Amino acid sequence: GIIIKDFPWLPFTILADYYTDHHFLYHVVLAPFVWVFDPLIAMKVAIVVLGVAALLVYFWALRRLGVVGAFWWTILATTSWPFLFRLNLVKALPVSLIIFLIGMVALREDRLKLLAFLSFIYVWTYGGWPLLLVTVVLYSLGLFLIGKENWRTAIAPSGWALVGSLLGVVINPYFPANIKFFQRQIVDIALVPTNLSIVGREWFRYPLFELFTAAAPLFIIALAASVFFTIGWLTSEKLKFNDAREKVFHLTVGIVGAGFFLLTILSQRYIEYFIPLGYLALSLWVAVLARSDVMRPFYKILEERVFRQSLYPIFILAMFGIFFIYSAQSLWLLDKRFEDKWRFTYLQKAALWMQSNFPPRTLVYNLRWDDFPALFFFGNDLYYVSGLDIRFFDGNREARLKAWEELYTGSARDPAAIIGKTFEARYVFVSHFYTTEAIKMFGANNFPVVYRDAEATIYAVP
Repeated sequence: GIIIKDFPWLPFTILADYYTDHHFLYHVVLAPFVWVFDPLIAMKVAIVVLGVAALLVYFWALRRLGVVGAFWWTILATTSWPFLFRLNLVKALPVSLIIFLIGMVALREDRLKLLAFLSFIYVWTYGGWPLLLVTVVLYSLGLFLIGKENWRTAIAPSGWALVGSLLGVVINPYFPANIKFFQRQIVDIALVPTNLSIVGREWFRYPLFELFTAAAPLFIIALAASVFFTIGWLTSEKLKFNDAREKVFHLTVGIVGAGFFLLTILSQRYIEYFIPLGYLALSLWVAVLARSDVMRPFYKILEERVFRQSLYPIFILAMFGIFFIYSAQSLWLLDKRFEDKWRFTYLQKAALWMQSNFPPRTLVYNLRWDDFPALFFFGNDLYYVSGLDIRFFDGNREARLKAWEELYTGSARDPAAIIGKTFEARYVFVSHFYTTEAIKMFGANNFPVVYRDAEATIYAVP
């Protein structure tokens, strides 16, 4: 029932001085679910409702933008298991996609006041809010350079989006701390690749073969479309756009989709935007290609060799068969990712034991930063060294990063000194999750065990 303005539970991270709930409106959207259900059940229900809503809005946006076969393009996007995986996490992605897609429709239809409003609430909803603003700026540049519009009409969409975004930053419960937070979140973390080996897997490069299999229809259709575009260019066949603004809009979405492809190669997490925006861009350009003269010879071959002969039902059955096999494989891969189930009571016993036996505000060194949510959920009287990606360390950041890596990998020569001096912690919490070397290190350095169960061990710092 309150808006949290300070977050002292992670004193070594940027949240201690610049706390910002950058998913604030997403959390507001979750509130009704929590009123009806237990919080953890509410998250499961919310994921289903918001995920389906995002896909429905995706379908609606494709229809609104004039895409032919919007239903099938939506289905193709949902056959990408990494996209579905990201959509199934407790994250703001579904709400972010909804706002961004409505923003794309508002941009195409020149509904600038709606665009400004969406830009405003996007800042309040999602940490990656510059995505919409950057897209609109690209569109404005296209109107001026390609559409040859005067600078006033060309810059108008960017002006409205910029005003909405700036108001979202300034008229904000977390202003001015959110400025520093956004700088760290968007620039230092999201855009700068890391060479640290102990951050989340989502920040590492996406193997190209895995990326291809994750969205094979997108790459295959894009390759086929590229062939026809090349033929059209060689034969001087012009693409048929309804107007100059449509051409600029298609180019803008294409650039954004290609940009997320490059970002996905660098960091796996960006696939959550590459898949929907990649299919959106491809569907728009295929619609233009389909009504262009370059496709006439192909249509003629299909009509004479396939549609008028007995090959037609075989062709249709083959296409559906391939689609079914690919979809089934994607769902199987998705299911495998969720094979290791997490109980709602994960780390509950250890968290409640610490809550009962340690004084309030005791600082605990948690070996894995991603154990923090469970520990915090079951007891919020204690402070922890980390609860975010460790690149969010503040203050003496480089020294802490190095110390953290040595402790996590079990290679620290004097772990007691590091934990006591660098992190000022009196206790160490270690969940039994890929931390074998660290456990050996603590045992070899005579860290006394004060608690142990099947999920975790708690040491005192000697």
